[in-house]
Amino acid sequence: MNREPVHPTKRKAFTRKQRAEAFLRAEGRCECGCKTKITGPFDINHILPLFQGGLHEPSNWEVLLPEHHRELTKVHAGQNAKIRRLLVKHDPDREKPPSRWGKRAFQKSKMKRRFDGTVVKR
Repeated sequence: MNREPVHPTKRKAFTRKQRAEAFLRAEGRCECGCKTKITGPFDINHILPLFQGGLHEPSNWEVLLPEHHRELTKVHAGQNAKIRRLLVKHDPDREKPPSRWGKRAFQKSKMKRRFDGTVVKR
C-alpha cells in the first residue's frame, strides 16, 4: 500500500490579532482539557502539527498554558524525529540529515602502535 507523502507547512509567527482571536474563541481558558482560566502568558498550539501537514489557520489552533504546551511539544518532537527516520529509511534518494558528530564521534589518531612497541603512521 503506497501512501501520498505529507508536505509540512511553513512555520509562521502568530500576529497579535491572531493571538487575541484564539484567546477569545477559547474564552480565556486552557483547551488541553483542564479548562484552567488563563491569567498570565499563554501559548498557541497547532492541533495537527505543521510537520504532519496541519495548516496555520484558526481551526487548527488551541490556546494552552505554557507548561501544557511544553509537554505536547516533547511528544510532537519525538513523532517528528520518528517520521524523519522512516522517510530516510524508505526513500534512499532522500538526503540524510547531517550528523551532529561529523563522520565519527571520536577522531582516530594519525599514529598506530604495533605489538612490538614501535609507533608508525597510519
